[in-house]
Amino acid sequence: MLGPAPILIYVLFLALPVLPESSGEAFISTIEGFLRNMDSSLETEEETSSTLESILNDAVSYLGVPYVYGGADSSGFDCSGLAWRVFNDNGIPLPRTVSAMETSGIAVDREDLQPGDLLVFDDPKHTGIYLGDGEFIHCSSYLDRGVVITPLSHSNYSRRYSSARRVLGIDPD
Repeated sequence: MLGPAPILIYVLFLALPVLPESSGEAFISTIEGFLRNMDSSLETEEETSSTLESILNDAVSYLGVPYVYGGADSSGFDCSGLAWRVFNDNGIPLPRTVSAMETSGIAVDREDLQPGDLLVFDDPKHTGIYLGDGEFIHCSSYLDRGVVITPLSHSNYSRRYSSARRVLGIDPD
């Protein structure tokens, strides 16, 4: 015969089972595990925030670096080289080409963009990193502008916008 049915207690709006007295240790370990998971979740959010800040700061530190086809360092970048450099330098593996980047991470709707999201443009293929407030940083070959910050609303980029990908702060599984 089965013991008494568990009763539910709501802790922080989460239902945890109250097990029969003989299982008191299991209940305590369930709560401790829950709290540990909350702590590690907060640490992960803090780590993600710190990594994001570092990625964006690194990208901005390259403002004015010239456009160089195939470039991926401070002597010159192409668009995917800039994104590849700042993400990889901060421990976030990113493929080297725009075509590979546009299948990385998870898709993001334009209205849900967050700083650090990768932006992909078509005709020709191009990528940049969303900074927030409607702006992105990228390396432009146009008039040898190099690494610049541009409003996403700029007609050339607004009409060519294709997609966005989030590679930071997602569960890799």
